[in-house]
Amino acid sequence: MKIFLSYASEDRAVAEELQLALAGAGHDVFFDRQSLPAGGDYHRRIKAAVDASQCFVFLISPDSVDAGGYALTEMGYARARWPHPKGHVLPVMVRPTPFPGIPAYLKSVTLLEPVGNLSAEAVDALNALDGDDTPATAVPRPRLLALGSVAVALLLGAGAAWWYVGTRPGPVAPAADSRPDPPLPNPLQLRFSYRSAQHRQVSQDDTLRVNLQTRQRVVDGERLAQQSGGYYSYNVAYPAAGEQLLGTLIREIRDSTLADAPQPARFCLKRPDKLQQSADQYVHLDCGENGSCARHFPSPTWLDVCPAALSRAALPFGLIAEAQAADTTRRWVVPSARTLQAHADQLKGVGYTFFDIDTDAFADPATIGIEVDIRVNGVPILEDALSAAQRPVPHPGGGSFHYRFALQSLDFEGAQAGCEAIHLSLRPRLAGARNGDALAITLPYVALRDQARQTLPFGKGSLSWSAHYVIPGDEWSHEAFFASVVFSPKDGESAAARARAQAVALKRAFDALRLRYQGRPVVAVIRPPLTLSGERLSFGLAAGVVQPSGQLRFTFAPQEADALAATMLAARSGNRDAQRVIDPQKYLYRVAGTAQRRDTATPEGTCRHVAGG
Repeated sequence: MKIFLSYASEDRAVAEELQLALAGAGHDVFFDRQSLPAGGDYHRRIKAAVDASQCFVFLISPDSVDAGGYALTEMGYARARWPHPKGHVLPVMVRPTPFPGIPAYLKSVTLLEPVGNLSAEAVDALNALDGDDTPATAVPRPRLLALGSVAVALLLGAGAAWWYVGTRPGPVAPAADSRPDPPLPNPLQLRFSYRSAQHRQVSQDDTLRVNLQTRQRVVDGERLAQQSGGYYSYNVAYPAAGEQLLGTLIREIRDSTLADAPQPARFCLKRPDKLQQSADQYVHLDCGENGSCARHFPSPTWLDVCPAALSRAALPFGLIAEAQAADTTRRWVVPSARTLQAHADQLKGVGYTFFDIDTDAFADPATIGIEVDIRVNGVPILEDALSAAQRPVPHPGGGSFHYRFALQSLDFEGAQAGCEAIHLSLRPRLAGARNGDALAITLPYVALRDQARQTLPFGKGSLSWSAHYVIPGDEWSHEAFFASVVFSPKDGESAAARARAQAVALKRAFDALRLRYQGRPVVAVIRPPLTLSGERLSFGLAAGVVQPSGQLRFTFAPQEADALAATMLAARSGNRDAQRVIDPQKYLYRVAGTAQRRDTATPEGTCRHVAGG
């Protein structure tokens, strides 16, 4: 059956699992990114795909029924094809959605509200649809397996493909060698029990992140919520013969830190030499922080754990080979953009910045992912506590690569004379266990400010990027300044260079005072120039307090900013070194970049001295 799958981008993870299940059941699924060729008239092709389909599956969620969403446009195409949806349209509730907000066209047929496995129930419901316009040349619809979640099972091996269609196998033949392999579960559910090293118990409420790699596919940082049975689950396509499924599992990182972070649990799975019959469609692993996963007992044996020697040699860039041994290298462990978005309602004090990058430099059609190595002022960034090789970003070759990452304030202290240097190295991951050549670029960034989209040369193509600072609802909005450096841009780049050097010298002198506020170290933060009257520019030097995480906080509530300024003025008393650095007046300013000063512009050329600026 030809199926058009319509969904909101926020529901992509669910849609991917359902697409795998439908494909495994023998259906031809139109799944936008995989099915739509590059170029051409996007809307015309979508409409043509709906017109060519025999069934329209609509995933209902608050985002898919939101006015202006493209899923509603696709539903309009379906309504034009089938004025009444009976027998052709299957609405599937994937997230709780107010009933009045669901379009009447979808409510005119029975909604599928899964109580168990969504993919399995959707496959069953599709096979029960009574469509009446199946072309005479179409392949007859396969009967459902009695296992319930798979209609057709595909077995790959020895270069041949075999279709097993029918009911659950009967009694097992006495001779083991003569028993046929059972139908493969496709998709297969991976189940994980997870033991935290910190709490020394099975995690009860933490969200987990899973990353997967094969020679042909990568999965980046899917969020897993705990199931009612106490485990976490993720559906995957059953691996081909000889293929290994490598992965990491780690608790969701919600705050940036320089402290030692837990290492991920690692696993490697492969097809067993001989499949054993099981009515259960999952594999269960027991995983521990900083260690490897082992098979849970009891658990179906659809997959075996790879032998240690084999797993280490599985992929030259593999997750197991790069166990990320503990070292003394300074590095930031940061949450992913998706994690920060998921917990945006808990944001307080200081926000974070989204960085969006797009590049056309990776045109090799063999590309399956991109390793994105990020460094800030030379310090490595580990998203979700994983190195770039451990979390390649999925990317089908031939098209533009887009990636969003997020950074909190970290130790932003204007390290590059008021700017920060964001260094990116992008290495393509190619199908068949190969890596391409890395491309590198440095992006200049001003903390707590937006950056308009900018396009730069990159490899044989270009890279465009932008930055957007997310302001928390309960914001720390003030800075406590202790000095400034004024110069005129009319005097040229030499004047700007002298002002930068003077600001850096003042920072060093202030840091040498070793001041403390409420027991925490205080250091200088160079803020980039702002325009003064008479077209003069002024660098500002503010006080920042080092947090236990290693992050540098330089924005405060007004009362705390005032108390910090008072601490600096008190330090001047009887201290000549402090008197030479700290101005005798108290300066409190609202942060440029806050809701009230969102449109404050950074003067053009401020970060020109940073490579890539």
